[in-house]
Amino acid sequence: MQNLDYSILQPLSANSNENKTNKANDNEDCKKELEKYLNNFREFMLNQSVYDMTSLLIAEQDWIKRHSKQQVFSENLVGKILRVDFGKTYLCENGFVHYALCIAENQGKYCVIPMTTANDEIKMAYHPKFRQTGEKRLYLLKKADGNSKDAALYINDLKFISSGRIIKVGNKIADEAYNNIIDLVCEVVLEELYKKMTMMKEKNVALEEKVALLELLCKSLQNN
Repeated sequence: MQNLDYSILQPLSANSNENKTNKANDNEDCKKELEKYLNNFREFMLNQSVYDMTSLLIAEQDWIKRHSKQQVFSENLVGKILRVDFGKTYLCENGFVHYALCIAENQGKYCVIPMTTANDEIKMAYHPKFRQTGEKRLYLLKKADGNSKDAALYINDLKFISSGRIIKVGNKIADEAYNNIIDLVCEVVLEELYKKMTMMKEKNVALEEKVALLELLCKSLQNN
């Protein structure tokens, strides 16, 4: 495997109008480094499993087709199951084409939680009713919640994506399941904020109880 020459590539990748407007096809250094990369990529791909190689090929081809595509959806995607192309990954990330649950939308970007139907993950997943001792990095989404089958949501792999990654829009899950997932996201992803919110709720309950006692005391005094 040949190392790319970063001393050549880094200046050309600097954020400048010249670099952004010049065509790579007109730059001999770009073409030489591309040849190295393509040779490296071929060598790497032929050493992968059939599953990994085909997944990578699909991801690369889809990126070429759709990386600049901006989709506009007339429907609200929040709470719905989406088929998403997450593309290439690093270790412990979910990638390539997977289903995911959309939990929020902001300025044309969608916050999604990747999911799997792998039995091992499903058996470990947490559920507030059916498996309270499960791992909270995973949420058990039941078929009865509106999914086509039982699945596990990777709570700790939540991310915002471009609309161009969305391949297909599926079913909307039950409101109760959605609310449970949002609570778990707050607890796992926003742990410190969740703790503060819980403390505030507990303080509010205590204050409400004190107010109720004071109201009873006032009524009692008035009656006397």
